[in-house]
Amino acid sequence: MANNVSVESARSIPKNADAIGIPVGVTGTVPRQLGLSRSALSEHGFDGKVGQTLVVPSSNGPTLVAVGIGDARKATAATVRRSAAALARATARRSHVVTNLVDAVSLDARTAAQAAVEG
Repeated sequence: MANNVSVESARSIPKNADAIGIPVGVTGTVPRQLGLSRSALSEHGFDGKVGQTLVVPSSNGPTLVAVGIGDARKATAATVRRSAAALARATARRSHVVTNLVDAVSLDARTAAQAAVEG
Protein backbone atom coordinates (compact mmCIF):
# COMPACT_ATOMS: atom_id res chain seq x y z
CA MET A 1 0.00 0.00 0.00
CA ALA A 2 1.52 3.32 -1.08
CA ASN A 3 1.36 6.42 1.06
CA ASN A 4 0.00 9.57 -0.52
CA VAL A 5 2.30 12.43 0.48
CA SER A 6 1.99 16.12 -0.29
CA VAL A 7 4.04 19.02 0.99
CA GLU A 8 2.76 22.55 1.52
CA SER A 9 4.03 25.74 3.07
CA ALA A 10 1.71 27.56 5.45
CA ARG A 11 1.86 30.47 7.89
CA SER A 12 -0.37 28.79 10.46
CA ILE A 13 -1.37 25.29 11.50
CA PRO A 14 -4.06 23.89 9.18
CA LYS A 15 -7.31 22.94 10.90
CA ASN A 16 -7.07 19.37 9.60
CA ALA A 17 -3.67 18.73 11.25
CA ASP A 18 -3.83 15.64 13.45
CA ALA A 19 -0.16 15.69 14.50
CA ILE A 20 2.32 18.51 15.03
CA GLY A 21 6.06 17.91 15.01
CA ILE A 22 7.74 20.35 17.39
CA PRO A 23 11.53 20.68 17.02
CA VAL A 24 13.50 20.55 20.27
CA GLY A 25 17.25 21.05 20.46
CA VAL A 26 19.69 19.64 22.99
CA THR A 27 19.94 23.08 24.60
CA GLY A 28 17.81 26.18 24.77
CA THR A 29 14.19 26.62 25.61
CA VAL A 30 11.60 23.97 24.92
CA PRO A 31 8.76 25.36 22.79
CA ARG A 32 5.83 26.27 25.01
CA GLN A 33 3.38 24.60 22.66
CA LEU A 34 4.75 21.23 23.74
CA GLY A 35 3.56 21.80 27.29
CA LEU A 36 6.53 20.00 28.87
CA SER A 37 9.70 21.21 30.52
CA ARG A 38 13.16 19.99 29.55
CA SER A 39 13.26 17.99 32.79
CA ALA A 40 9.90 16.34 32.01
CA LEU A 41 11.16 15.44 28.54
CA SER A 42 14.32 14.01 30.08
CA GLU A 43 12.26 11.87 32.47
CA HIS A 44 10.75 10.25 29.38
CA GLY A 45 14.17 9.59 27.83
CA PHE A 46 14.07 12.51 25.39
CA ASP A 47 16.97 14.96 25.34
CA GLY A 48 16.73 16.56 21.90
CA LYS A 49 19.29 14.41 20.09
CA VAL A 50 18.92 14.23 16.32
CA GLY A 51 16.27 11.70 15.36
CA GLN A 52 14.69 11.28 18.80
CA THR A 53 10.93 11.63 19.09
CA LEU A 54 8.48 11.68 21.96
CA VAL A 55 4.77 11.41 21.18
CA VAL A 56 2.59 13.50 23.50
CA PRO A 57 -1.08 12.53 23.04
CA SER A 58 -3.71 15.24 23.36
CA SER A 59 -7.36 14.76 24.25
CA ASN A 60 -8.45 18.06 22.72
CA GLY A 61 -6.36 18.63 19.62
CA PRO A 62 -3.60 17.26 17.44
CA THR A 63 -1.07 14.84 18.87
CA LEU A 64 2.19 16.64 19.63
CA VAL A 65 5.54 15.09 18.78
CA ALA A 66 8.81 16.41 20.20
CA VAL A 67 11.40 15.98 17.45
CA GLY A 68 15.10 16.06 18.36
CA ILE A 69 17.21 18.36 16.19
CA GLY A 70 20.48 18.30 18.14
CA ASP A 71 22.29 21.65 18.10
CA ALA A 72 20.14 23.81 15.80
CA ARG A 73 23.08 26.14 15.08
CA LYS A 74 25.15 23.24 13.73
CA ALA A 75 22.37 21.54 11.78
CA THR A 76 23.13 20.13 8.35
CA ALA A 77 20.88 18.81 5.62
CA ALA A 78 21.55 15.32 7.03
CA THR A 79 20.37 16.49 10.46
CA VAL A 80 17.08 17.76 9.04
CA ARG A 81 16.66 14.61 6.93
CA ARG A 82 17.11 12.33 9.97
CA SER A 83 14.78 14.41 12.14
CA ALA A 84 12.08 14.54 9.45
CA ALA A 85 12.37 10.77 8.93
CA ALA A 86 11.97 10.22 12.67
CA LEU A 87 8.86 12.42 12.67
CA ALA A 88 7.44 10.44 9.74
CA ARG A 89 7.97 7.16 11.60
CA ALA A 90 6.43 8.54 14.81
CA THR A 91 3.34 9.76 12.94
CA ALA A 92 2.94 6.93 10.44
CA ARG A 93 -0.71 6.41 11.40
CA ARG A 94 -1.60 10.08 11.05
CA SER A 95 -3.06 11.63 7.91
CA HIS A 96 -2.09 15.29 8.24
CA VAL A 97 1.24 16.02 9.91
CA VAL A 98 2.69 19.53 10.19
CA THR A 99 6.01 20.83 11.49
CA ASN A 100 8.16 23.93 11.56
CA LEU A 101 11.34 21.85 11.47
CA VAL A 102 12.70 23.91 8.57
CA ASP A 103 12.42 27.13 10.60
CA ALA A 104 14.14 25.67 13.66
CA VAL A 105 17.58 25.17 12.15
CA SER A 106 20.28 27.54 10.92
CA LEU A 107 20.20 26.40 7.30
CA ASP A 108 18.88 28.27 4.30
CA ALA A 109 15.19 27.52 3.88
CA ARG A 110 15.52 25.84 0.49
CA THR A 111 18.18 23.36 1.66
CA ALA A 112 16.29 22.62 4.88
CA ALA A 113 12.98 22.13 3.07
CA GLN A 114 14.56 19.78 0.52
CA ALA A 115 16.14 17.71 3.29
CA ALA A 116 12.86 17.55 5.24
CA VAL A 117 11.02 16.25 2.19
CA GLU A 118 13.72 13.65 1.59
CA GLY A 119 13.40 12.49 5.20
